[in-house]
Amino acid sequence: MQTSLLARLLTAAICVLGTLASCGETPEGAAPPSAQGANASTASQGAKPGLVPAVSTPTPAAPGAQLAFEQIVLDFGEVWDVANMVGSFPFRNTGDAALVFSDIKASCGCTSTKLDSMTYEPGAADEIDVVWDPKGFGQQSKTITVRSNSASGPIQVLTIRASIKPFAQFNGSAVQLGNLQRGEEHRQRLELTCVDPNFQLLELKASSPSVRVESLGPQANGSHGIEVIVDPSATWGMLNAAVTARLRGTLKDTGEQVEHEAEMRIQASIVHQLTVEPMLFAVGHVLPGRSFERVVRLEQLDGKPFQVTSAKMLRPVPASMQVEIEPYEISGKPGVLLRVKGLTGDYMGLISGQVSFETDIPGEGPHVLPVMGMIRN
Repeated sequence: MQTSLLARLLTAAICVLGTLASCGETPEGAAPPSAQGANASTASQGAKPGLVPAVSTPTPAAPGAQLAFEQIVLDFGEVWDVANMVGSFPFRNTGDAALVFSDIKASCGCTSTKLDSMTYEPGAADEIDVVWDPKGFGQQSKTITVRSNSASGPIQVLTIRASIKPFAQFNGSAVQLGNLQRGEEHRQRLELTCVDPNFQLLELKASSPSVRVESLGPQANGSHGIEVIVDPSATWGMLNAAVTARLRGTLKDTGEQVEHEAEMRIQASIVHQLTVEPMLFAVGHVLPGRSFERVVRLEQLDGKPFQVTSAKMLRPVPASMQVEIEPYEISGKPGVLLRVKGLTGDYMGLISGQVSFETDIPGEGPHVLPVMGMIRN
């Protein structure tokens, strides 16, 4: 009788526990089935056993348009200058309003950019493609200025950089020949070197009809001799020409055969009796609402006095530009200053124009000097 009662009590207790488990109740000290499953899952991914990961909630979008780049610096490392460098700047609109680009501008003409659209809805992603044609050698960097309606900042500056290794180069990036007498021939020797000492010179050319280039052949030091000739027909004024050599050779580290061009700038002032320093009014960068002033100095080669009989502005931009004549004397040597002045006002853009002047020196003039600059913030 007692045994039968005890059995019935034990059976009832088992039933109660089963009922509680079926209703989601958990006996004290036991883990819920869902937690046990989560522990097993996270342990298989390397999480600490017994820890339940927190449930992540989506981050709300920031107010307004939000331009977020994955990176703002693209470093190509060490590269040869024989091919374009191609890369991209991925981005996403992490805001809650449409992102609108207004301008994407590279700091150098050697860099171009491409973007498929100028408007991106919230959550949309894309990338700004970049193509860089490297010039020169050594560590270089270029910037890309991105303007948009991003609430976090309307201007974002991206940077691309690399260490450029020249495949071939002249002995310098530019040759300053100074004052050259008009009507006379002038010669300048250059040297062309290449990482492949057995390179082939395919072509030589100059960008000015007043300049010729000739090959002097391979030299004992492994370079190739080049001679630049300024023709007697070169006219008075500033001479600025590019000398280009096209050659074929092999990259020493990859064995790839490439054709490449090396360039050298030739600069000179072609003069007669009158020297002009410098040969242009280089205004440079001027802020809006400011004034600017640039001076050119005139002297005779023989040191004799002279006069500027007239000077006037031609097609000035901005229209406020004017030119003044100012005689001077330094250490007993007379000369004349031509002074260009101007006010930028509200104008934004290129500063351009010419100064035409005449002197009382026989056979000298009239001459024209350019005015160049930029008005921008």
